[in-house]
Amino acid sequence: MSQKPLAVIVSEFSALSLSVVENLLANFCQVLIVADDASFWKSSIKHIQTKEDINIVDFNEISVSKSASYLVFVDNYYKKNEIVSNTSDILRIKEAISLSRDHSLKTFFVFPSSIKTDDQEVFVLANHCLTDDSTTAGIIFTGEVFGPRMDLNRSSNISSLIKGVHGNEDIYLSHESNSLVLTYIPDFARVLVRGLLSFSTIGQRILYLTEKIEVKGIVNSFSKYRLKGKIRYRKLTPFTQPPTSKHLKMKTNLSKGVAQTIQWFNSFGFVYESRQKAKETNKPEVAIKSVKSFIAKSIKIKKPSIPKLSINSNKTLLAASILFLLLVFPYLLLLSSSGALFFAVKQISGVEVSKVERLATLSSNLAKGSNIVSGVAERAPLIGGLYQGSLKYSQIIIDGTSLINKGISLTSSASNMFVNVVKGENIDISKEAINLSVELGLMYRNLGFLESDLKEIEENPIIEKYLPLSIFSEARNKLKLSQDFINNLPSLLGEDASKTYLILFQNNMELRPTGGFIGSFALATFDNGRLIDINVSDVYSADGQLKGHVEPPMPISKYLGEANWYLRDSNWAANFVNSAQKAEWFLDKEIDQAVDGVIGVDLEFAKIILKEIGPIYLTDYGQKIDHENFYEITQFESEKEFFPGSRKKASFLTALSRELLNQLVRVNENLGLTMFQAFYESLESRHIQVFLHDNASQSVVNEFGWDGGVSLKVCEGNCEVDYLGLVEANLGVNKVNYHIDRNMQLDVYLNGGVIKRRLTANYVNKANRQLGESGKYSNYLRLMMPLEAELESVGLVQGENAKELEFDVVELQGKKEVGVYFEVLPESSKTVVFVWSQNNQLDYSSDGNYNLYWRKQAGTVSDPITVNIIIPQGLNVTGFPDTSLTNENMVSYNTTLTRDFSSRLFW
Repeated sequence: MSQKPLAVIVSEFSALSLSVVENLLANFCQVLIVADDASFWKSSIKHIQTKEDINIVDFNEISVSKSASYLVFVDNYYKKNEIVSNTSDILRIKEAISLSRDHSLKTFFVFPSSIKTDDQEVFVLANHCLTDDSTTAGIIFTGEVFGPRMDLNRSSNISSLIKGVHGNEDIYLSHESNSLVLTYIPDFARVLVRGLLSFSTIGQRILYLTEKIEVKGIVNSFSKYRLKGKIRYRKLTPFTQPPTSKHLKMKTNLSKGVAQTIQWFNSFGFVYESRQKAKETNKPEVAIKSVKSFIAKSIKIKKPSIPKLSINSNKTLLAASILFLLLVFPYLLLLSSSGALFFAVKQISGVEVSKVERLATLSSNLAKGSNIVSGVAERAPLIGGLYQGSLKYSQIIIDGTSLINKGISLTSSASNMFVNVVKGENIDISKEAINLSVELGLMYRNLGFLESDLKEIEENPIIEKYLPLSIFSEARNKLKLSQDFINNLPSLLGEDASKTYLILFQNNMELRPTGGFIGSFALATFDNGRLIDINVSDVYSADGQLKGHVEPPMPISKYLGEANWYLRDSNWAANFVNSAQKAEWFLDKEIDQAVDGVIGVDLEFAKIILKEIGPIYLTDYGQKIDHENFYEITQFESEKEFFPGSRKKASFLTALSRELLNQLVRVNENLGLTMFQAFYESLESRHIQVFLHDNASQSVVNEFGWDGGVSLKVCEGNCEVDYLGLVEANLGVNKVNYHIDRNMQLDVYLNGGVIKRRLTANYVNKANRQLGESGKYSNYLRLMMPLEAELESVGLVQGENAKELEFDVVELQGKKEVGVYFEVLPESSKTVVFVWSQNNQLDYSSDGNYNLYWRKQAGTVSDPITVNIIIPQGLNVTGFPDTSLTNENMVSYNTTLTRDFSSRLFW
């Protein structure tokens, strides 16, 4: 049985209902369509690939399974004119309401914003569901709908204008000063499905509109199209405007929507009823007019004259062409192979394994073809030397693609082993680890051979740019580290004695130094290579067992108001290793539990996992959660009816954590590789951090940068290593980080006796003002800097007001931390400005380099940053990564802090 949620659509065929169905399928839902004319539906969905997820039945054949979750009722106003409903509108709405009530379906009723008098009773029945406790429903209104597949037979302003683009009939519009509400069908369907699959819109009457615009403005949107008919204005038919709770404007450009609609009809033909012929014959006639055929009939194409060639000249040209193709054919294959390899390598950074595998195979086959042809051509006299290069390069590509495919195979083997461990399968973990280790060793050796082959090639600027030798040394280092870790894996997974690890679930919507507030935790136990037990607990349950007083860090007592220190606030150190050790200490004191390591994960990791495994259902909360509505539902459930001392938000996160872990245990082998990739990306972007007691394994984790450490690099000679990192702590007892946007700019001045830095960090709180104090961002912010640096000032700017901030300075583990506290109210922003400096020891008259390292805080996702490095006048520098010189004295970077940022300037 499919685990996809089932959505029931009660609707006759229309462009709007079809778009809703397509969006539901795109969101991995099954669809049951209930209609009078099921055959018309079936003939209209031939373009849909996933028809196995669609079932279409007549009203007298309705049978809804218990797995159904959603229902969408679409009013008959939208149906195609040629479809005649046998079932009355009243019976249709009553059947939909009955389905919604009997199966507890989340239901949306879709109506036009202007309802005819005849349809009032249908709307009244739907409106009653909003206050009926036995139904979970919302009413969605549209304005005048338009978009691809729209019904041109329907009398509306845009349909008249679209027909006017092609036909010669008069164009009948409402009065030019009338204001109309427009709804673009594709965007409406996306918004409706998003609301259906999240917790929003229940109990409300919402009007979704693209624009509210006067008729003359609509006509202006068609100004670039030639309207053949004459525009005539008419009186509006009286309609009833139903009450709405709110209006939501969709992000649609009217001109763009019109262009896409006309483009669709240009491609597939204009279909509408000819009014004039209908008057003459007293019956409807459908005229199908194709723009392509119209153009073909209207334009006479003159055939170009082609000069005649003699037979001899034809033979000479053919022979010359064949000879040329033979000469360049190996290089054409090599060029194509190189292109495929280039794109394969690019996909590796995005971890799209299937694309990498296909491109690498294509590249290998093309290179093999070039290699065979070049090997034959090399033996030819006179021209043989031309093919030595293609022979050498093609062999390198063959070896390189072989390594890529081998790497994919090893990753797949490792992921399968991971799945078996999590499932608790009986496997010989030592044998599995030895096999992986041997294969990694072979890859390490073969990569060294490939590196040697490239070193023997004469200087080639293309290879140096796209395939620098530094890539190979870095890859070999990672292979060696992976081999060392695999060798220790049996011990880590309890081969000799069972091992238990503490997993901290950190909510980054309440940001803390190592990722987020610790709302819950799990204890995972491994024995002989199998996960044998995993137990999730609420952190408050453990904290309630702490005996005695533990003095908290000053900001926790001063700004958070906590007199004691607990496990939930143990992650105060930015260095995860230090925070993990403190968490272990609290765990031991609170519940007398010792562990062999600590793993920290935040909600962004959970979101990544949901994207791969699909939605999960929390029975106690009646919520189906996927990667798109994940943050919204978590925010809603965590904050709903919360008060200081409440356990509600922790309980929800505990339930969420437990269900995610249950799903991970059930993951099938087909998802194993995908999950392996998700773990890797999360480790790289610090959404997972690891601390292990096994020193050898922890050393590998540290080398990979997966320990969440604060590494201070050093260099020798004429160089400088600069370091900074911002560490936030939300001390407002809320989840307001969901609403916080931040962007930062760093200016570094190297052109004086001191190196001066100025960091501007701008914080915008987008929470609703009505939240008041509960939506306030209470931020204790720390700047980490080199120990030798001296802070000059810290300022806070809001609008035109600026003031100096009090700050705390702490020297810790070879660095300085400067801490300040400030608050940002909802719908407001504040900017913090740090200025610090230290003596400049760099000599610009001899070779040297300046290195900058900006640490990303765990729990943040992708904050925009700008880095400007002002260099001495006349100094010529090169940079890595590539830089953009805004003028001759400044190097600039504009990027996002998805991972740690580092740059090097050489002179």
